[in-house]
Amino acid sequence: KPLASPALLRPIHDRFVGEVEAFAKRFRVPMIPFVRGQRKDDVVNRWRARYHGREGVVVIGVAQERAWSFRASKRQDGGRVSFDFSRQPVYVKHYYFYVQDRVWGPGFVKVGTYLPYPVKVCLNGHEWAKQRLRERRIRFEALDNGFLACSDAPQLQQVCDSLAPSDVTGFFDRWRDRLPWPLTSADHAAGYAHRLAVWQMEVSLTQVFDRPVQGRHFFEEVIRENLDLG
Repeated sequence: KPLASPALLRPIHDRFVGEVEAFAKRFRVPMIPFVRGQRKDDVVNRWRARYHGREGVVVIGVAQERAWSFRASKRQDGGRVSFDFSRQPVYVKHYYFYVQDRVWGPGFVKVGTYLPYPVKVCLNGHEWAKQRLRERRIRFEALDNGFLACSDAPQLQQVCDSLAPSDVTGFFDRWRDRLPWPLTSADHAAGYAHRLAVWQMEVSLTQVFDRPVQGRHFFEEVIRENLDLG
């Protein structure tokens, strides 16, 4: 287009919203609104409990949330009109695609509906490890974020050590091609695409004790060793 006008953004937004709604209708995926202050995982877990497929979109959450976007100000120079753009916080619609993935298990992809169409991917390496053990038919007993027992501990360690960036990008590439997306194939051909970066990473070292009192001793020792860190 000869003029960089904010009017060009509305059709992109409307097309993307329409494709999401058509996707939900075609595959019979529930679309649920998220209320401010609501714990999203608690809501979605009820839907996950009813889902029995090996892979697919479990539910699509819809929320109005803050994002850094572009706002335009009109500028006139004689008879010519142009626009200046600046990054500012705005509240726009975001879609949460909660999926069940054959490799990663549960996860979600969050996509904003307005320029620059921010994307967030949330995955759990613990769930990824459980999926690998199931594939190898290795018995295990899982905790919320760890393993209590495993019939082949060396294999479990090997699985955990093998997690690589390619596993994360593989998930993203797979679902980017399957989900409605704000960027079109023409955009991709022109060199426009999303690239992942690590925004937040959580790592846990799970301690398992044979007697509850040992856990209390461990906790007290950690407190004692760190009293002077403040």
